Amino acid sequence: MPQNRGCSLHGATTPASRPATTVRPCSGSRKQTDHMMNAGTRHSCIDVEMRIHGGDRVGWVWLDRTSDANAIDRDTAHALTRTIGRLARSGEARAIVLAAKGDIFSCGTEIGWLRDQASAPLNTAMADMRKLAQMLQTLAECGVPTIARVQGLAMGMAVGLAAACDICVAAEDAVFHITDSRVGMLPTVISPYLLRAIGERQCRRYFQTTEGFGATRARELGLAHEVVPRSELDRHIESLITSLLACDPMSQASASSLIRLLAVQAPRQDSAEALLRAGAKLRARPSLDTRPSPLPAVHLPPEPFFDSLPQEIG
Repeated sequence: MPQNRGCSLHGATTPASRPATTVRPCSGSRKQTDHMMNAGTRHSCIDVEMRIHGGDRVGWVWLDRTSDANAIDRDTAHALTRTIGRLARSGEARAIVLAAKGDIFSCGTEIGWLRDQASAPLNTAMADMRKLAQMLQTLAECGVPTIARVQGLAMGMAVGLAAACDICVAAEDAVFHITDSRVGMLPTVISPYLLRAIGERQCRRYFQTTEGFGATRARELGLAHEVVPRSELDRHIESLITSLLACDPMSQASASSLIRLLAVQAPRQDSAEALLRAGAKLRARPSLDTRPSPLPAVHLPPEPFFDSLPQEIG
């Protein structure tokens, strides 16, 4: 098993060589599990556990790259997008919990993937950023209630995952870092979800200072809804699931759509494309010491972020 290479400042780890994922289903008396394993290894990328809760099925989607600090690489982003989309579209899960195995939630985007983007043509870098954008959009708009279960460190893209979920429950030891600016990058993909979660004023501070903040501060900001001891995470989430499952699923999906319709922090497709392009150009700069060019103006009509971008779920 590869050794943990540690985290970079912007929430990433050095990659290990990974083959394509395959699916191996197994079943138990009260739960069913799909292991999305790296072929030929025992190291899993995602572990999807179906738990029976009062007669309904709840999907617990676990990041399972503990040796790489649960970093988000290309395969993990694709697996999350497909898995969450499948669970929601098929009606297989009434709710989804996004969790992570090990001591930390995630160090964010894998550094090797970011380096590939930096040396790739602009269109290739933008395509990779769309994969991350699609992952967050699928999580935010899947149509079933979603809960982020956050423990330990959450950096960069991992903060975006927490913000994209409907509910975030953080352990008392959780620490959040939005560190893109420290290494000359932009939090392009996660910014719409953080704007909705903590607001423009707080984003101005944390995007520019890259300060880390703990679980209590995350709750004050609106990023985390609840803060509990790590040992109480699952019990607290099970209680929330009980409340969620007591409601009508069609009404819940409609309420989620209504909130997106009324929210005004999401740019139109043309502005979203401009934002992606600005982020990709900045990421591809030969020197991180070069000052970025001014961003294009971003308008804020009430339309879902990246709503018209090509879909690749399936």
